[in-house]
Amino acid sequence: MPKTFLKVALILLLLIYIIFSYTFDWGADLISPFYNIAVFSVMIYATRNKAKFKSNFHIIAYGVLSWALLDMAWFFLAHFTSYDPSESLWIEFIYITPNVLLLISAIIYFIKNMKSWNVFQLVVDAMTVLVIVMGISSALIFTYYPDSNLTGFEIFNITAYAVTDVFTLTILLVMLASTRIQNISKSIQYVTVGYMLYLLSDYIYVIDYIRNSYIPNSISDILFLASFLHFAFATIETQNDTIGPLETIPSNFGKSKVVYYVVLFALILYALQMISWLYIVIFLGVLFLYIVFNKFAQNFISSEILLKHEKEMKNRLEKLVEERTQDLRLSRDALKRQTITDSLTGLYNRDYFYQISEEKILNHQEFSMIYGDLNRFKIINDLYGHQMGDEVLKIIAKRLGSTMEIHYDLFRVGGDEFVILTSDIKKESLEKLVRSFVDIICQPIDIGQYRFNLDVSIGIASYPKDGKVISDLVKSADIAMYHAKGSNSSDKHVMFSEHMLERLNRRSKVELLLRNVNMDEEFKLFYQPQFNTSTQKLMGMEALLRWIHPEEGFISPGEFIPIAEEIGVITELSYWVFKKAMTQIKSWNDQYHQNWSMAMNMSAVTVNNIHFFNTIRKMIHEIGVDPSHLEFEITEHSAMSTSSIMEEVFAHLTNLGVRIAIDDFGTGYSSLSYLKRFEVDRLKIAKELIDNITSDSDDLHIIKAITMMANGMGLETIGEGVETKEQFEMLRELKCDIIQGYYFGKPMNQEDFENNFLCEPKNL
Repeated sequence: MPKTFLKVALILLLLIYIIFSYTFDWGADLISPFYNIAVFSVMIYATRNKAKFKSNFHIIAYGVLSWALLDMAWFFLAHFTSYDPSESLWIEFIYITPNVLLLISAIIYFIKNMKSWNVFQLVVDAMTVLVIVMGISSALIFTYYPDSNLTGFEIFNITAYAVTDVFTLTILLVMLASTRIQNISKSIQYVTVGYMLYLLSDYIYVIDYIRNSYIPNSISDILFLASFLHFAFATIETQNDTIGPLETIPSNFGKSKVVYYVVLFALILYALQMISWLYIVIFLGVLFLYIVFNKFAQNFISSEILLKHEKEMKNRLEKLVEERTQDLRLSRDALKRQTITDSLTGLYNRDYFYQISEEKILNHQEFSMIYGDLNRFKIINDLYGHQMGDEVLKIIAKRLGSTMEIHYDLFRVGGDEFVILTSDIKKESLEKLVRSFVDIICQPIDIGQYRFNLDVSIGIASYPKDGKVISDLVKSADIAMYHAKGSNSSDKHVMFSEHMLERLNRRSKVELLLRNVNMDEEFKLFYQPQFNTSTQKLMGMEALLRWIHPEEGFISPGEFIPIAEEIGVITELSYWVFKKAMTQIKSWNDQYHQNWSMAMNMSAVTVNNIHFFNTIRKMIHEIGVDPSHLEFEITEHSAMSTSSIMEEVFAHLTNLGVRIAIDDFGTGYSSLSYLKRFEVDRLKIAKELIDNITSDSDDLHIIKAITMMANGMGLETIGEGVETKEQFEMLRELKCDIIQGYYFGKPMNQEDFENNFLCEPKNL
């Protein structure tokens, strides 16, 4: 409901009452209760959404309501009975109800806001105002009191009015004296004026009562209703405020003129000869004391404010220093973090690895070092670029940092090298940690359309058993890691032992020899026959590389091939083998008018070279060999771990007429998915399965499943490593297509192979 409408309506009702009070008493008596009920309704309505100080306005509103009810009773008695209500002392007494409620509202408001004022200044103001107000009130009342003939009850009635008025006025003036601000809200102004009008009305009523000259609907009643109007206006002005009426109370620090105004009022009364000069002397004395104590109180408040300000400034400064210190601490921690972490992966870096390790050694703290190197990671960098390799490393680092549950320190100390430091040196605990490490590394990594399958070689060394200083300990872990990398076992983690030094020295010697090898003089090709199980005729042979060093003698392929892959000579060595084998199979087929095939082993490193296919195609063209007489073999493990470029190479070779075989099939990574991806012609069943075919029913069932699967997919199967007649018979029953092994012929040089299998072709 609009504020203007409510104000206008109440003003009109008040004007009607005023007009009737001078012209028509009956109408004034009727309008008064309705007007007060309207004021009550407006106050309740306007404060419906209040929270703070809502109770103060409600108490005042119920005071207005009590007046309305009393006016109704007055109207009824005055106009419908013969009883004159103005003669009733009890009705006059009950009219004190609004006084009491207004006093209660002022007290509640005063108590709620005491925290906003300085107590000492509040006491000074209150005592000064109380003395002056009581003095003026008593002076005014007793001016007329001697001329009155009041009964005991009337005296009690007048005293009750006077006491409530004095205390209400005192509280009001004290609050005004303590509200030392320039701008006072309209709500506060309306409430203040309303209280003043009410107290003035009460004073006029008391004087008239004492003089026995009170007339209903006279000036005192008009002022009473005018005070109610101001209370209503106060609630209307605050009905949309977010703070609420009288909610913000300022401090009582500063100058206040209220006390001076009260004294000035007393002087005016003295000039009007309403009070005697004795009261003026008392008031001036009180004013002097007020000035003295007020100055002392204000100085005290000033000191408190200054102290509080200094304390706040100190707290701000301390907070600022703390914030700056925290910023410096964070900057220092960030800088320290940068110096000890790897910028790519966020793991600890190589320098911090050495720092932590040396601290542990200095404190004689036992610990273990788990040194891991990713296998075939270089292929990713070479084929897909270093950016792809970096993404792979970040994914691995994130998995290691978030998945492993055992407490440890994890470092990236090289391109694809990771180290774990753990205080546990027990074999069982270390193996558990290593298994978690390996499981995370071996999880497939999907980046866009590419999937990478990596594994890791791990070396383990412990302080102080495997090294007394950090350099020796790192060397021991590195030796164990390289031992694991060169192992044919599927278990790719090795704990350091002294005999590994001998193997390392041997490896270093083989590497040196390999770097300076004369291939044409030191390398030889040996050949092992392959027979068709059904026709029992020679189908072809596998070319096997042998190294016979002039001084070291025979060096096993299992020893030098991994080294050749690692140092980067495997591609050159592979092309040497391919050229020799192609030339030989062409010569034999031309000489003996046959269609034998030559199987050759491929390294994943060689196949992933971008020039591989073009080199093979050129070699086939220059030699003039029939591509259908050639077969390239790659191990199942390599096929599973290489990239999509191998699919293209296999597809090109197949289109050229070359056959593709998967070697060591059935060991560890068997999956139909890559058989569908690659253009494969043959599966070479792993020797590990064939070794146990006669004694292990599980291996027998696996081989049976492989032959059935291959037959269903249109692939041929080769049983390699056949050494006994029983193995051969069982493979033939399982319908294995081709047989190869010592039972039919060991690998032999060109001359021996030709004499044993070609000059006089043999059947099984």
